[in-house]
Amino acid sequence: MKKFGLKPFLCLILAVIVGFGSVAASGLLSLAKEEPIMRIVMMADLHVEYGLQSLASPIRPSTAAAVTYVRKITNREGVDVVLVGGDMSGPRGDWKQEQIPVTQASVYDYMSDMTKDGKVMLVTGNHDPEPSVKVDSTAEDVYSGDYSSLMKKSCGEFVSALYVNDIDETLSPFNELLCYRYTVKGIEFLGLNTPYITNQASVCGFYAEQTKWLMAELEKIGKDKTVFLTCHYPSGSVKTITDPSTYSETNSCYQDLNKIFKDYPNLIYCYGHVHSGASYWAKTDTFEMVRIAATSTKVEDGVYNSPSYISTHMGSMGYYNNVYQPGGLTVNDPMVVQFMMVELYADRIVFRIHNVGEKIPPNGTEDVKPMTIVRDLSAQFGLDPAEGVYGGGEDPSDASSGFPWIWVLLALPVLAGGGAVAFFLYKKRQAEYYA
Repeated sequence: MKKFGLKPFLCLILAVIVGFGSVAASGLLSLAKEEPIMRIVMMADLHVEYGLQSLASPIRPSTAAAVTYVRKITNREGVDVVLVGGDMSGPRGDWKQEQIPVTQASVYDYMSDMTKDGKVMLVTGNHDPEPSVKVDSTAEDVYSGDYSSLMKKSCGEFVSALYVNDIDETLSPFNELLCYRYTVKGIEFLGLNTPYITNQASVCGFYAEQTKWLMAELEKIGKDKTVFLTCHYPSGSVKTITDPSTYSETNSCYQDLNKIFKDYPNLIYCYGHVHSGASYWAKTDTFEMVRIAATSTKVEDGVYNSPSYISTHMGSMGYYNNVYQPGGLTVNDPMVVQFMMVELYADRIVFRIHNVGEKIPPNGTEDVKPMTIVRDLSAQFGLDPAEGVYGGGEDPSDASSGFPWIWVLLALPVLAGGGAVAFFLYKKRQAEYYA
């Protein structure tokens, strides 16, 4: 007797493979990296000086490479906000008046190229001359210009702001921006600038009115919403501000700021300024860059509950006197270049430092260990509060890996269809055989 052949049965097997393949594929989809609701990139201390200001493109290639890298790791979608933590320019070297706007525009253009729609927020540092101050390294009258006009171009008008003329019109021939506030996707961003003429400021390089403004804005925001406050100087634990040999714990700026911060556990303080010393080099663990002010609860490896405000180094566009590159910064690319990527989800905030200089650890940039803060952001993002529940897992940046039963149900019609086709071919073959 002839055999009917294997084709119908092969079709049946194919249908089973397709059906269960659909289940497997859906499982892989469910295990794919969850996309954050919001991405923020932080960096500081570009130091466009050392002769760079005389170049047609005053941005170091390593900074440009960092921008390209951000685009790569976000699938070229970019980030929602870029925070630049001061010392973008500087008074070193000979500056000409026409170099100021070129440098400012170059810094801003490179930073905005990382973003979805150009939102870049800048604060000034101790190397950024304010608009009212002459850069005294040259005989010419050279003024630094105003960064606020660049921010308004893409971020719009400030929710709130404080200017020098709000304090005393005689202090400056320019209306210098001292503080500002923006709101993006429900997340609050505050900027605290560093006045360059510290002899006119009453508290360690800050006007007393700046701390009053900060207190008033934080009171308006409350203690439930996450706030990113950017300032060039650290709030403590490093040498800073008035005297390089004086620790910040001993000066009034540290004391005044921390009196405010301790009442706001929702605050994330972002700073630069520190980019020297042998301990500052290409990090392999973000925990070394992020600090929780009070005792925290460890949920699991790299994941914490935070009962107090958080401070984070923003990453520097160049470290000097480090283990890889002794000496100061130069016009050449530094060997250690870092920035901080912050990803916000409904139930957590993930910090990850990235190394993009010529010298990186053996494990490579993408293997840097992240640090996660458990926090319910669902209300700020306008989501169902039930979504703001941290689910845990080996990698808090990944979605839940539970078995996708819904896809099993969707695969059943595929199995049924394949079986029907196989049965039809079988009956057809049988009819032909007996005909």
